[in-house]
Amino acid sequence: MTVNRLIYLPLGGAGEIGMNCYVYGYGPEDRERLIVVDLGVTFPDMDSTPGVDLIMADISWLEQRRDRIEAIFITHAHEDHIGALGLLWPRLKVPVYARRFTAVLGKLKLEENGLPGHTITVVRPRPETVEAGPFRVQFVPVAHSIPESAALIIDTPAARIVHSGDFKLDETPLVGEGWNPDLFREIAAERPVKALMCDSTNVFSLHPGRSESTLREPIRALIAGASGMVVATTFASNVARLRTLAEAAQAAGRSICLLGRAMKKMVAAAQEAGVLTDFPDTLSPEEALEVPRNSLMLMGTVVTGFLRITTNPKIFRETDPLQDVIDFIDSLLSCPGVQFQPQGASWPHLRQVCLAQQATGNLITDAWIAATVMQSGETLCTFDRDFSGLLPADQLLLLKP
Repeated sequence: MTVNRLIYLPLGGAGEIGMNCYVYGYGPEDRERLIVVDLGVTFPDMDSTPGVDLIMADISWLEQRRDRIEAIFITHAHEDHIGALGLLWPRLKVPVYARRFTAVLGKLKLEENGLPGHTITVVRPRPETVEAGPFRVQFVPVAHSIPESAALIIDTPAARIVHSGDFKLDETPLVGEGWNPDLFREIAAERPVKALMCDSTNVFSLHPGRSESTLREPIRALIAGASGMVVATTFASNVARLRTLAEAAQAAGRSICLLGRAMKKMVAAAQEAGVLTDFPDTLSPEEALEVPRNSLMLMGTVVTGFLRITTNPKIFRETDPLQDVIDFIDSLLSCPGVQFQPQGASWPHLRQVCLAQQATGNLITDAWIAATVMQSGETLCTFDRDFSGLLPADQLLLLKP
C-alpha cells in the first residue's frame, strides 16, 4: 500500500533573518509533489562575507526535483522573501502566485533579469483558492510594514498548515489591511490546524508592537515645528511610513523630494497596485535645489537619505543661509541588518536626531550620537553611533534634550 507523507523543509529563513525559502511536500516518499514559499535574499557584512553582494538559499535540492514542483507562493514583497525571485526562478521555471502589490514588484524583478513578468499570477485574498497538485492554498491578509502581506493556508489531504509570513498585530496600519484575530479563529474552526509555521522578526519580544497610526500626530508635530530642512529616512518598502511623512510635510507646506531608485520604485508600485492613493506630487533633486530649505523635506533610505545627502555639496551650499539647520528623522538606525557607518561627510549644524518609531530622548556629546527608544516610560533599547571625523564637536547643536 502506498503511504503518503507531508513534509516541511526550510532551505533558508528558519532561525535566522533573511533568505526565506520553505518547501512543503505531499505524497509517497521521494515522490512528493512540492510547493515553494518565498525566494528571498539576505545581505552580507564586511566582517563575515566581504565582497559578496547577496546571499540566497541553496536550491540545488529543489532544482533536482523541478519536475515535482507545482508552484511558488510569495507571502510579501520584502527583499528577504522576494529578493531572489529574478535570480532563482530560471532554475525552477514554475508558476508564481502573489497578491497584487507583491506581484507588481515581483514582475519588475523578473523583467530586470530579462524574464517574463507574466509568470506571476495575482491572487485575491481568501476565500480565493489556488489549486496546485495536492495543495489548496489561500492568501490571508495580515498587517506588516509593507502592504498586502499575507499568511498562507495550505490545505492537503493529510492536514491544514498555516504559514504565517511576517506579521504585526496592528489593527490600524494606515496602508493595507489591519490585523484581524477573528479571521484566524474562523480558519481554525473550519478545519483543525496541524502546524503553525510562524515567521516574524522580533516575535519573541515581550513588548507589544506599536501601531503605525500612533506615529501620525507626533511626526506631523515634529515636521510642523521644524525651522530648517527636514531629512527623513525609512525603508522604502514601509509605504505607510512614506504616507505618514508625506502627509505631514504637505500639512506643513513643504515640498517633497524622493531620493533613490528604491524609494521611487516603491511609491510607483504602491500607486499601481492601488494601495497608495492621494500621494503628493514630488520634486526631482534638481527641482529641489530651487526650493527654500525651510519649505523642503527630503525622503530617502538610509543610504540615499543620510550618506548621499550629507556628502552632496549641492544640497548644503555655502551661500544658503539655512544650511546650518537640519531636522533629521530616522527610522533605520536600529533595524536588523542595517550597518550604519558614514564616513567622510561634512555636516552643518545638526538640530535633531529622532528614531521615528518612538523616540523620547536624544543625547549628543562630542562626536557621538545616542538615541534612546522609550515606551510607557520604560527604556526598551539604546543605540550609539560613532560620528568621529564626521561632525566636529563644536558644530553640534541639540535643540531638544
